[in-house]
Amino acid sequence: MIENRVMDDGVIVKGGKEGLILVFPPQIPLDHLFSSLQEKFSKESSFFQNAELVLDFGSRPFQEKEFNTLLDILHSAGIRIKGILSDNPITKLMAQESGIDLVGNGSIMSSRARIDHPVKNGGKFARQKPEEIHSPALFLRKTLRSGQQINFNGDLTILGDVNPGAEVAAAGNIAVFGALRGIAHAGTNGNQSAVVTALELKPTQLRIAGCMARSSGAWNGEQIPEVARIENDSIVIEPYLAKFNLRENKI
Repeated sequence: MIENRVMDDGVIVKGGKEGLILVFPPQIPLDHLFSSLQEKFSKESSFFQNAELVLDFGSRPFQEKEFNTLLDILHSAGIRIKGILSDNPITKLMAQESGIDLVGNGSIMSSRARIDHPVKNGGKFARQKPEEIHSPALFLRKTLRSGQQINFNGDLTILGDVNPGAEVAAAGNIAVFGALRGIAHAGTNGNQSAVVTALELKPTQLRIAGCMARSSGAWNGEQIPEVARIENDSIVIEPYLAKFNLRENKI
């Protein structure tokens, strides 16, 4: 096993069951990290050229632009990313969207079988428990494909579509700035004042707290912004009014 190598910027290269692991300490500013990595890869090109590395981000969060910048630096240095180890659900989702495998339980696991995809077990597909994030609000600039899940303990806003087969759940409100054609569950903690809004509200299943409505096919109505809420123990859908304020429906 290779001995741990600490770079000038504090990044650690170590050996493990998965091979070479590049560990990113959370205290290093990203702009310094990126410039230092480029310099290090240039000076030690023979060591890193064609290397396969696992990236250990720990709980460090990444914005999509930052994540893509790092991938460009690694690819430019001829480094192949074998997998990513992260405790952050958003970083995991970005890795998944980039087609990068995730590392879990000491082994490499396909990104298609982590976080929000079914896992084949004994010939049957058993869905894993979605990742939960404990924070008051989450904003995602992402389109969710079939099989993907997001479960959030607060208000959830998605800038993108929720396609058929995708599932979104939140303890608070759900707002989709796009088409909602999958499954949505707002008020998962029993909050009956939670609402679901979308620019195109056509879910296959819609739940708010303990109330549920299913689609019998195509949802009727125009393609206009709509809001779903509970009224008299039933879910009602109506056009979204500009004066309707989601902030009035805090958990």
